[in-house]
Amino acid sequence: MGPQDYLATNSFCCQSDNCNSGFLSVPLTNLTENGLMCPACTSVFKDKCMGPMTRCTGKENYCVALSGHVQAGIFKPRFAMRGCATESMCYANPGAEVPTASHVLVLSRTECSKAATPEAWRAH
Repeated sequence: MGPQDYLATNSFCCQSDNCNSGFLSVPLTNLTENGLMCPACTSVFKDKCMGPMTRCTGKENYCVALSGHVQAGIFKPRFAMRGCATESMCYANPGAEVPTASHVLVLSRTECSKAATPEAWRAH
C-alpha cells in the first residue's frame, strides 16, 4: 500500500476435520524490488483513492485496488487501498475478512491488473 504501509496475510484451505486447528504464521516478506510499480494509497471514509507510484517487491506482480469497511465495533467506516500485491490477493471475494493488527477489513471490492515497469507507466 506504499513504503510505510504494508499488509501481509496468510491463508490455508483444508478439507478434513480439525485441519484448521494449527497456527498460521505471518508470511515472510521479501522486500527486494522486482522492477514493477503500482499506484499506492490508503484512505478512510472513501471508496476510492489515488496516490503516488510505489515499487513492488518480491512476488508482487499485480496492482490491487481494495475497498470496503472497517469492523470497529458499531462504527464501520469505509476505506480504500491501492498498491502492489501477489496474485492470490486478486481472488479475495466480496465479504472476505482481512484481519490486521488492530481491526478487521471487510472487502466489498477487489480489482486487479498486472503491475508494470516504470517505463510502461510513463507511456500511459
